[in-house]
Amino acid sequence: MVTVGAVPLDAGDVDARLARFALSVGELHSRVVLPAYELSGSVTSFHPRSERGRVFYAEATAGLRRVCAARGWRCDDTDGVARAVSPAGDLVVVAATGNEFTGDPRADAAVTTMFDHGPKLLDGVVAEPGYTFDEIIPEAFPFPRFVPAPPSREVWLLLLHRAGGEVRIELSRPTGRDISGFPRLFAKRIIVPSLLTGDTDVADGFDLGDGNIDVPVLGR
Repeated sequence: MVTVGAVPLDAGDVDARLARFALSVGELHSRVVLPAYELSGSVTSFHPRSERGRVFYAEATAGLRRVCAARGWRCDDTDGVARAVSPAGDLVVVAATGNEFTGDPRADAAVTTMFDHGPKLLDGVVAEPGYTFDEIIPEAFPFPRFVPAPPSREVWLLLLHRAGGEVRIELSRPTGRDISGFPRLFAKRIIVPSLLTGDTDVADGFDLGDGNIDVPVLGR
């Protein structure tokens, strides 16, 4: 039997905050995290080291999108990023592997994904215009400067981190990427009670691969 941990004192009414995402704590535990945890447990030492993490990520993504789809959300896999998109298209949730600070309400500056990500993960959140001639030689190109458009939608990450005896969970909204490609800082964080597993194995060989990759399309 899996026991659920206590709600963090500063998390407020977590279910109320999750309602706009068509989610609840109970559904995240029973229909997203627990099935992913149990299915990944069937992976043996004969499998590749990354298989346990791949299975966990894939099933967590599927569970998230099953729950959301029942409330009218749709699946979007554009550019290799597996998204759940709200009916209005202005809200996006993506499952990802969080680092060791996931679920810690004191770790605002430290929490991020376990792996770096390409810009498509935050598509619609931040504009990355690069350099233009007027920025390099403004006197020779007296054109109006590029002004990034305001965010067209909110992208939230369902961060999951398996530690000894629990899976830590949070749903958080990154504002952009750092120089290494990691999503941060987070404008808002919803700390979800951890799913207690009783497993004392701290993920030996547990390489949680996200699968959130930007797939280039090359000309033939």
